[in-house]
Amino acid sequence: MQNSIYMTRRLFFALAFLIGGLSVSAQSDPVIMTINSEAVTLEDFERIFRKNNRDTVITKESLDEYIDLFVNFKLKVAEAKSLGMDTVQTFITELDGYRRQLARPYLTDSEKLDELIDEA
Repeated sequence: MQNSIYMTRRLFFALAFLIGGLSVSAQSDPVIMTINSEAVTLEDFERIFRKNNRDTVITKESLDEYIDLFVNFKLKVAEAKSLGMDTVQTFITELDGYRRQLARPYLTDSEKLDELIDEA
């Protein structure tokens, strides 16, 4: 029964997404799936999908594959949180390193750096 509900939601979302998404305001953004009591709205899923699939042609097969990956990722994150893995010091240190690494390009003015290099 739950599997058929999952497949129905999945088919609904695939069709809605392939048609171009729903034009709704943020107040009425539909919940397209619930993973471990966490609601996932169409807008949230579309944003994450587009961020991770910028250069990919969207097909039903690629969308189905991404939905599986997305659900599995969310389940793994929920399990890790329930085990308290998000509070382990090694995880916190590693996450902080990733944040700094990701922020570095945004904190560096490459034009100014090039200008200073030319000047030197």
